[in-house]
Amino acid sequence: MLKFPEEAIANDMEGKVYLEFIVDKESAVTDSQVLRGFYGCNEEALRGLTDRPGWLPGKFWGRKVKIKVALPVKLNIP
Repeated sequence: MLKFPEEAIANDMEGKVYLEFIVDKESAVTDSQVLRGFYGCNEEALRGLTDRPGWLPGKFWGRKVKIKVALPVKLNIP
């Protein structure tokens, strides 16, 4: 679960953080980076990405391959 940063709550900031990462053949997330973020929430979006299990690798001709994924993460004040 994502924890909205206190400084973003204090400044009434909401929005999307756009992430890009690789899911390798073993379903691990690697090379994660923020493509576009907003005030104080980039680190939390990255933490939520790496803490979440269950990513599936791509498949090419029935074999597992690594894939690049771009993902928007919407963060709203609770």
